[in-house]
Amino acid sequence: MSSRDSEDPRAYRAYAADRAPVRITVPSGWWRFLPTREADGAGSVTAQLVRWNADNASADLVVTAVRRTVWDLEQTLGFRLPATVEGLLHHGQPRDDLVLPWPDGGWRAAQGQLLVDVGLDPADQPWRASWVNAGGFQTTYGRRMHSDRPLRSWQHEPYMVEIVGAYRDNPVLDSEPLQLTYRICLGDRVVFAGDDVTIPSELAGGSDDAVREVIRQALDRPRDPRDLTYVQQSFLDVQRERLALRTLGLAPPYSPGSRVRVDLQGGMAATGVVRGPVVRNGRTTGYLWRPDVADLPGHPGYRNPDYLRYAEGTRVRDTLAAKDTAIEGQGGPVVLTFGATVASVDDPRFDRGRVLRAVDDDGLLVYDVEPDNNRGASYRLDVDDVIPLSGTAWPTVDRLLEARAAAGVTPAPGEILVTLREIAMMPYSGRMVPAALVRQELHSPDRLLDPDTPSAAVDVAPADGLPGHLPALDPFGTAEPPPPSLPELPDTPDFDSWGDLDL
Repeated sequence: MSSRDSEDPRAYRAYAADRAPVRITVPSGWWRFLPTREADGAGSVTAQLVRWNADNASADLVVTAVRRTVWDLEQTLGFRLPATVEGLLHHGQPRDDLVLPWPDGGWRAAQGQLLVDVGLDPADQPWRASWVNAGGFQTTYGRRMHSDRPLRSWQHEPYMVEIVGAYRDNPVLDSEPLQLTYRICLGDRVVFAGDDVTIPSELAGGSDDAVREVIRQALDRPRDPRDLTYVQQSFLDVQRERLALRTLGLAPPYSPGSRVRVDLQGGMAATGVVRGPVVRNGRTTGYLWRPDVADLPGHPGYRNPDYLRYAEGTRVRDTLAAKDTAIEGQGGPVVLTFGATVASVDDPRFDRGRVLRAVDDDGLLVYDVEPDNNRGASYRLDVDDVIPLSGTAWPTVDRLLEARAAAGVTPAPGEILVTLREIAMMPYSGRMVPAALVRQELHSPDRLLDPDTPSAAVDVAPADGLPGHLPALDPFGTAEPPPPSLPELPDTPDFDSWGDLDL
């Protein structure tokens, strides 16, 4: 999407003259938001959509929506508002004097209400490059939403549940229930939002159980159909049961496709997907599972659907945790390298892309990114201008260089190459060749992310009478009796076709 709203809107007279405390541009014009009061004196929030005229100097009022809270407004309009905007509208002084009146008759008000009920056009909704002017401070919608991240986000296409925050009426009393603010979205559209979900004090606000409670309480409560928008009623009719099934708390044994958390030695844990049970004497005692990190470029399991691991059943439990994409290290965010994927914070030219290289640009970390929508192009962006989506698992610099050479990515001055076992940097001058790299070894302790690391070698002999290579099934050196070897996997794994592995 590329439009006038990615430019600085203060250059346009109609926008610059608007004194609303919060303004958000959209391709068709801008939304103005004001704290207001109802006739009974109760606080409310008013949103008005103003569309540009062809001359860019004037604009027409198209929609006016008045709701008691920002959450009510979000589920009416269908898009998210930054937390800073929510704070300004909830705690700001009422500005009823700035509400724009309808210029003529009631037909335009009816037309605007219909637009809200059926759903706003994409041109009437903010996107990452839209401008947000809140309290006199201007930044982009993408940057504001990125800085105002929720406490917990759970996503399973096409659904997304966000727990925006958790609080107690009396913060001193830990025994008080937690109040949750939340959103339930279908794709990018907010369908339900509110601050009326309560969970017991012993539950964490960002836990799996909290996500399940948001879905249960928000969707199962009695509602007057007259208070629902068309989108909300359709969601309840078609999507409610499907969403509930996606988030059910599962009990073992887990079926293929179940997302699980596997406890590892040393207090570590990993997430992945069950591919099949291992059954002894009619009882499930363990699972074949595929770690999330096996899908990362550079990992031995990358593009190999038959790459699996074994875990004892006592170490496995279900989870709603997001897929582990290795974008956080022990000390914080990692330096991304070739093959990592990112999203743009607010660059109007692209939404997502692939990292080509990381560069030290005069003391600042920048990335060269190839956009998904323009293969062959390269944009250099500051580290704060991208959102890491997935990392990589290149074991060594040489393996990384081989993959880059195959993709036609050449070295650059000041480039930083970070792998699991090494870090290297290209000098700023001289020949840009691999021999010029200054390298330093790193310790690679993660046996799941780097199963072939020399420090992960485990000398475990196969059980007598059972063929196979046990370290490939249990790379963690567990003390439990090793499982028997498994039948050879087919070229295209299909556990449903051959049932449980009764060994």
